[in-house]
Amino acid sequence: MWKLAAIMLTLGVTVGVARRIHRSAPDRETRCAPPILQEPAAELPDASPPHSAAPTHGGSSTVRHLAEGVRVDTSRNFLEYRLESIRQGHRVLCSGGSMTPQEERERVVYSRGPVDERYLEIRGGFKQFFDVPAPAGTDDLVIEGSLATNLARRRTENGISLLAMDAVEGSYADAWVIDAAGDRRSIEIECDGDRVLLRVSGDWIARARFPIAVGATLRLLDS
Repeated sequence: MWKLAAIMLTLGVTVGVARRIHRSAPDRETRCAPPILQEPAAELPDASPPHSAAPTHGGSSTVRHLAEGVRVDTSRNFLEYRLESIRQGHRVLCSGGSMTPQEERERVVYSRGPVDERYLEIRGGFKQFFDVPAPAGTDDLVIEGSLATNLARRRTENGISLLAMDAVEGSYADAWVIDAAGDRRSIEIECDGDRVLLRVSGDWIARARFPIAVGATLRLLDS
């Protein structure tokens, strides 16, 4: 009899322990389960790769819109363009001079009568545009400007290179003209000291569909 009683006592203890384990298991699961989205999504760390700025020529340049024109400065050099006049034959379409330009982010516009003189900021300088709405005959269209700089000038096939000790430090180059029909061609840049000319031939003017745009690029390197 005592053996039977011992067996029944053992079974009872085992069942009781099992019941206690069964009752406590969910509580342990609840306490140990990791919290889900404890932080708002906006506060979670950003997993995107960091942004890296475009490389420069070993330094930085400053571009400015002045009342008379535009200017680029680097740690060593400067380049400044001012429009003098735009003419066809004896007729002056517009003249340069001091005025308040219209600025919008990296763009600036000098409204000079019928012609808009526009600039788009690029690294180290500007892309330059002259919007001419209508012809004034069939003479050459001549855009005259003043290009001031501390650098020497050298005429090239592509325009004007700006040099220090024979090393290229900048340029006024890549001149072109395009009409409303999409006829685009390169044009030469003439230079006489500070005086620079963009010239569009009268033959092309006679065939062009207006309005037309004339453009070039001016920039400095900072190496």
